[in-house]
Amino acid sequence: MEKFPFAVLMEEQRYTTHEGVRKLIYDPFCSATVLSSTWTLTASHCIDYMNIMLVPLFIRYNTTGEPERKKILKIISNPNRPINERLANDIALVKTDSIQLPFYAKLSSVDYTTLVGQEAILLGYGLTYTEYEKDPGTNFTLKMMDVMLMTCKRTPLSKLYLSICTVPKCGVTEFICPGDSGGTVLHNSGVIGVHFGVVRCYEKKNSPLYGRFNYASISVPVSPYLDWIRSEITRD
Repeated sequence: MEKFPFAVLMEEQRYTTHEGVRKLIYDPFCSATVLSSTWTLTASHCIDYMNIMLVPLFIRYNTTGEPERKKILKIISNPNRPINERLANDIALVKTDSIQLPFYAKLSSVDYTTLVGQEAILLGYGLTYTEYEKDPGTNFTLKMMDVMLMTCKRTPLSKLYLSICTVPKCGVTEFICPGDSGGTVLHNSGVIGVHFGVVRCYEKKNSPLYGRFNYASISVPVSPYLDWIRSEITRD
């Protein structure tokens, strides 16, 4: 969507062989938000175990036209991220070759706790799950979802981590799905969050853990990490 050029897709470059023919392919794995020509924000769990010296990673953008790709040069996870807690402080930065966009994402400086009850937009390149369609994931295109912001009150995750939840607007059934992780939570004031939790992507109405939740997503709020983000970007 040209309206959100900063919402991008992360891909892993690899080779595959089919009927004796070796082919270069790019596997999508997460979404991300471009903050400047060389810095992009995503979820830490997307890249925790990636070694860019062994597996080339790329940011894909301009997905409405001919896709363009820029190589990821450096990965920086939040330093307060516990090794044994995969979703704690699940926010990361990646440095890339120069990405030229019409404009970049603006980080909101508003305290996320004051935004409960307000409208937001979710952006991501994951599988589609709405009441209208189910995308098998063969075409990773940018999806937009209108939501309301709320406190995460009834999930096991909310007891452990800084988080903000979203719910679909009345009468709509939409959820983020695999591939949306690392994507954008956009408010009028700017980017306020990064997707990290998939609650109800598939039909889990009978799930004892997640079936009763109507959350569209669980996200890491940006405001508690602003100092860290700015420090990393200005340092390097």
